[in-house]
Amino acid sequence: MRLGRVLSELGVAHDLPTSRERDQREHLIEVSVIEGDDDADRLAALVHRKLRPVDRELARAMHGSVGEIGANAADHSGTIGFMAAQTLPRRNELLLAVGDAGVGIRAMLAHRGATDDESAIELATREHVSRLDDPGRGAGLPAAVRLVTGQRGSLYVATGTASIRHFGATRRFLVSSDPYPGTIVEA
Repeated sequence: MRLGRVLSELGVAHDLPTSRERDQREHLIEVSVIEGDDDADRLAALVHRKLRPVDRELARAMHGSVGEIGANAADHSGTIGFMAAQTLPRRNELLLAVGDAGVGIRAMLAHRGATDDESAIELATREHVSRLDDPGRGAGLPAAVRLVTGQRGSLYVATGTASIRHFGATRRFLVSSDPYPGTIVEA
């Protein structure tokens, strides 16, 4: 996924080895920057292409959800976001991650009642809760939780000192003493 190259471009020291490159565009979105809706749509389009043969309605719904999550990485964070995705056809799996190094969910939802990072994640995963007053907003993350767990997958959200992993109806909260300033969503 050219992670070593991305880390080097960011000035991060690493000892990742180089490997022979193969064209994996149909199964892989390398770690790449999300600066706006067009970048987020690349991730949503990959998800749609992979899910459409399995379930057209699921593919459509996940396209919208993933597109919103990706756009939020740049829009809400006040900085750029990053994304990556990979399909594992033999295992019938689709893995994706979206993250940013912004101010985190609590800062974005403090005016909605988020008092700590755990309550911020709880609010962010509820329908129609958004930093914005637009009633059409706040559907991406709750829809992703519902859709991913409905397919026996898991969805992970981390921000600040809190993280939550959704497995079907089960949720597991974790607290870290080492806060992450932005937000990470992984499914």
